[in-house]
Amino acid sequence: MDGNKLNISLSGIYHVRYGSELVLTGCATRSQVLYTQYAAFGVDPEGRTRYNLAQIEGEWEKPLYSYSLTGSYRHVWSPDRAVQWYSEIGLGLVWTDELSVMPSITLIGLRFGGEHFYVFLDDSVSPFASLIHGGLGWHF
Repeated sequence: MDGNKLNISLSGIYHVRYGSELVLTGCATRSQVLYTQYAAFGVDPEGRTRYNLAQIEGEWEKPLYSYSLTGSYRHVWSPDRAVQWYSEIGLGLVWTDELSVMPSITLIGLRFGGEHFYVFLDDSVSPFASLIHGGLGWHF
């Protein structure tokens, strides 16, 4: 992939009790994938095609779309503070060409802001983010 990527996610959070939240996140991603076709020059002993990696026959780009829906449980470590720290664990469904299941883990995250508007940043490995995930939120 050449890095041409658009990712849009939307989450809903339900406060279960003090320090506990249920989170549902939907995500749509569009990536641009670069395909390279190398020249073939025979077969190996198992009958598989051999390719000459020094000779490119063609290259083309194709968009790749993926969608996910992730449900998770979030524990807020400091719910009564202006800067709230949290951890999260969940499970997501990911659809590209087929449907698959992927875990969602946030080791540490933080959010801060006012009564309604807030900003968040977390360290996630999930269907909607890898390593760093951040954004804006609104309390209703």
